[in-house]
Amino acid sequence: MEGTQGYEINHQTQLHTKLALLETDVFIEILSRTSLKTLHIIRCTKRHFVPSSGAKNFDIGCLPKAFTILATALNKLIFGECDNADEYPNKFLFVCKPTTLDAKSLSFSIYKYIAVKFAMVVTRSNPLHFKIILLSYAEPSDLTNDHGYENFQVELFHSTTWEWRDLGALKWRWELDPSGTYPVSSLRNYIDSTILPCSDEKWQWNPLIIGKLNILAWRISYGRLPTIVNLSKIGITQSNLCKICGVAPETENHLFIECGTAKDLWQRIAGWWRLMDPNVQAIKDLLNCKSVLKGHKRLEIIHEGIMLVFLWVIWNFRNLKAHSSGAKSLSVLAYEVQSMSAFWINARNRKGVSLRWLDWCCDPIRECYANM
Repeated sequence: MEGTQGYEINHQTQLHTKLALLETDVFIEILSRTSLKTLHIIRCTKRHFVPSSGAKNFDIGCLPKAFTILATALNKLIFGECDNADEYPNKFLFVCKPTTLDAKSLSFSIYKYIAVKFAMVVTRSNPLHFKIILLSYAEPSDLTNDHGYENFQVELFHSTTWEWRDLGALKWRWELDPSGTYPVSSLRNYIDSTILPCSDEKWQWNPLIIGKLNILAWRISYGRLPTIVNLSKIGITQSNLCKICGVAPETENHLFIECGTAKDLWQRIAGWWRLMDPNVQAIKDLLNCKSVLKGHKRLEIIHEGIMLVFLWVIWNFRNLKAHSSGAKSLSVLAYEVQSMSAFWINARNRKGVSLRWLDWCCDPIRECYANM
């Protein structure tokens, strides 16, 4: 091939490569993706030589003859140390950039792959000593089963552009922050945006009801409740039928809206409270039930609080059916909604006045206006 030079390579070696991030290493996907997208080398100074057309390639005789093969080194940092510090630089840095994604498999056990087309920049503290180097092609020649691999030729097809780079002019830059520094919050936000689901629904914390009920509603709004259908998405397989009715797949919408028990219980609560829509069709409408009372701030919060207690009672009943085959009547479930909501509202009533139980059960709206 025109424009190639041969160099004898010994894979037994004077040079040991240490990969900071190797393509074939077993990394958690998010960490690998984050590293590739956010950490970059900034080259502050560089000079170019462009050979004239048809000219012979620039002499790169400063390459050591005994040189370790690069193993799958596409677009990665490799740190090298030389055993013979008197003859070669003790430490230098390789920045390898791909021109294609091809790779060849080698049959000997020490190195399994070699990048077919790559660009390699070699730098050290004295750029005049270790000049170039852009290598855009590397391919083992005559690697057959009959050939001994202690010594073999590697052809180096040189790029038309040569670069000098000073190791002292290199620095890390964090691309997720405009300043180039590394704030933990930028990584946290990146990971959140990558692995957490996006939803148009937002849950606003209800201060009248305890935290675990708010968290339950938040998980429902983002589709993160461990229903049977959601568990099957992460490989936990079992019958996907609703644990309460056993009729349809257990989704959030079915469990709290379409299931016969949930539907009947909600109609009872709507009849008791009188301001709630008894025929809610979707989970997002249920979570946004307080919108019908817009302008009555205190009633909005209480209205939503009763809905949260309803979700909690249904979810607990579902878990009871799933784990112990227990049963409760509709009247018992309705009583739990009334009693739990009264208890939690009384505990957080800023006026210090408790709701009267009989009045709460008979006319909750009037009782709220009187004591809240």
